Amino acid sequence: MDKQYTVSARKYRPTRFQDVLGQEHVTNTLIQALRKGKLAHAFLFSGPRGVGKTTCARILAKVANCLQPTPDMEPCEQCESCSAFNQQASFNVFEMDGASNNKVEHIHQLLDNVRTPPFSGKYKIFIIDEVHMLSKAAFNAFLKTLEEPPSYAIFILATTEKNKVIPTILSRCQIYDFHKIPVSLIVRQLEKICAAEDIQAETEALQLIASKSDGSMRDALSIFDRIASATDGNIRYSDVLHILHVLDYEHFFQFTDAFLSEDIGTVMRLFEELSSKGFDEHQILIGLASHIRQLFALQFPSTEELLQVPDSFKPRYVEQAKLCSPGFLLSALDLLNQCEAQFPLVENTRLHVETALLKLTFLHRRIQTLLTTPGEKKTPAPPNNDLPSSAITGTEPPSSETDDIPTPIDSPSSSVEEQPSTPLSPSTKPKTVREPSPNSTVETLVDDIPTIQDLEALQQDLQQRLHQRDHLPRKSLSQEEVQALWEEYLHTISSPSDLRSYQNARLKVEDATIHLYVQSQLDKSVIQRDTGFIQRIRHHFHNPDIQLLIHIQRPSSPPKTTRRPFLTDKEKYDLMAEKNPALRRLVQTFELKISSD
Repeated sequence: MDKQYTVSARKYRPTRFQDVLGQEHVTNTLIQALRKGKLAHAFLFSGPRGVGKTTCARILAKVANCLQPTPDMEPCEQCESCSAFNQQASFNVFEMDGASNNKVEHIHQLLDNVRTPPFSGKYKIFIIDEVHMLSKAAFNAFLKTLEEPPSYAIFILATTEKNKVIPTILSRCQIYDFHKIPVSLIVRQLEKICAAEDIQAETEALQLIASKSDGSMRDALSIFDRIASATDGNIRYSDVLHILHVLDYEHFFQFTDAFLSEDIGTVMRLFEELSSKGFDEHQILIGLASHIRQLFALQFPSTEELLQVPDSFKPRYVEQAKLCSPGFLLSALDLLNQCEAQFPLVENTRLHVETALLKLTFLHRRIQTLLTTPGEKKTPAPPNNDLPSSAITGTEPPSSETDDIPTPIDSPSSSVEEQPSTPLSPSTKPKTVREPSPNSTVETLVDDIPTIQDLEALQQDLQQRLHQRDHLPRKSLSQEEVQALWEEYLHTISSPSDLRSYQNARLKVEDATIHLYVQSQLDKSVIQRDTGFIQRIRHHFHNPDIQLLIHIQRPSSPPKTTRRPFLTDKEKYDLMAEKNPALRRLVQTFELKISSD
């Protein structure tokens, strides 16, 4: 019979501090505490899953009771205490799962065990995993013993959510924060396991496994076991892509090339191809944003080390990064980030992502046009450190994403765009359109973008317009004229819900201030985010200092009606007989009696 199989996460679990990956800041501190005999009575290990919290807790418990620890404060693996620990038969180390033992009676059982000294060894160690799952009553029952335990008791608490542990527990513990394990260390450990298990694996495949583990060694080993079983001990990069259903780097290279050449057909074909293979739109969006981020890291020498891709792909990244300007990459990241933020809110996610990809197709043209003078060849512009920080340096986001930014209603500068058009200064050239790429098929999708030859000249031209605006003769406001403009503006509102908010408002003009009275906070928010009316008013009266103040004025409640007094039957009869005398004759004729109660 074959030997029972053990998963790699258990088989290769570290048994010494020096074998723990990526947590030197924790292991070195614990080793020094053991060497000097200054162990605390309570520890809290917090951090992501699968990074070594419970492993370090077990190693600490093992070394603390080891009879002959090594000079490096590692367990000797020979003494009685180490042997009992390895066989899971130690009476001095107790492990408890906080998720399934989270009630106050479970803590009482633990505290009863604390009162008994260890049979052998120096310490009695209690490891509580997922301690944040304990109930509030269990935490409170644990407080006193955790603060003043017996001299032989050590508590090691582990959690993935430190924020859920009550502060009174945190204040009684030495806290150690564990970090995610770097991809390079995970790859190195997987290579050692491959050598020990006689498994052939491509470096790119191990790199992909490590990146999908999100810094968790346990997750990486679980993925590794799964792929090793499916590939019969020969792990190739293509197999990992297929089994994990991961997008290949090549797809993102093709997407970026299509963006730079404005090849709409390739962009739509790639998106359709990936969708037909079962890749989620959000997965494509996240992968593309990660690819753009890698290219952006290569734009500056100080950030090249942030590139986290297999070595075989680095030359391709360097080559493509040279074709992209920082402005294009930063604007692309901004557009993709906005698309991702809106992703949960849209119903047609496929159309949402596809529209963002089409915007990216023409983003490079916009950046190139803004940075290149007419007649020059369109080549990627290097970063210009001589430009002022407020100037456009190629990082301007796409127009469709920036036109919706609201302008404060009471800001005089918001009316700049509404001033009467004036001729551009001689330094500003007429707008030109970049020559289309051979692969570009839809020319009409891009609006004509003016070329900026000189940023300083543009700034002077803007100042000239502001000067002309300030010297226009200002008109005085009148209630009738403002009300007419208000009624005219209502016809431009297309949203029925917004129109109701405007129709419920009431105008009042005082000097250069327009007071607008609305009935609810919702009406105020709708009108406040729309600057069209105040811009129209400032433009009409040639006065940028006009302010619009919005007030909430609740509708007055109807006057309370006085309740009629209670009437007796006799009083009711008298009132009815007064209005209809025939009723009195009827009562007299039939000799009826009216109750006086």
